[in-house]
Amino acid sequence: MLTKKQIATRIKAIAKTNESLNQRIHVVLTHIAAYGYMDGNVGFAALLLDSVKGKDKKALIRYLQENCFTRVKADGTVSLNKKARREADFEDGEAVIAHLDDLPRWDDSSMTTEQAVKALDVAARIKALTKQVQKAKEEGREVTGRDEMMEAFASLEVAMMGLSHVQGSEAAH
Repeated sequence: MLTKKQIATRIKAIAKTNESLNQRIHVVLTHIAAYGYMDGNVGFAALLLDSVKGKDKKALIRYLQENCFTRVKADGTVSLNKKARREADFEDGEAVIAHLDDLPRWDDSSMTTEQAVKALDVAARIKALTKQVQKAKEEGREVTGRDEMMEAFASLEVAMMGLSHVQGSEAAH
């Protein structure tokens, strides 16, 4: 069994390795964007997404779509965002890289542990409410307030639209 000191040392090493990996991913993202802008080739985006096991793929996809002239479809395929490329105005690929280096990194928007727990808590509440309605239905009890529930669902959907960490799917938006 590891000592407490060994555990702490290994956690620090993991943090350092994780930071290094996130930086390396960012460098690759900026170069994917540069090639996407210069010659329309964003194929490496698919390879990157397949290669990063255990990373925040929603954040990666969001960054690719917002900054790298890339579309990620619901089936996981990657293609060039021709409109974004056409509307961009860079001198060359190096200018794209320099621009992206001035922006927040891809992982700056990743959820903190507290945010992840709260997000799971919201999902748990919705699941619990669903169970309550199903149980009432099975027991033949009347569930009242259907119009109010539909209004509440609509309000929830509108509220979720402004949150970057609540997406319909990995490849949505």
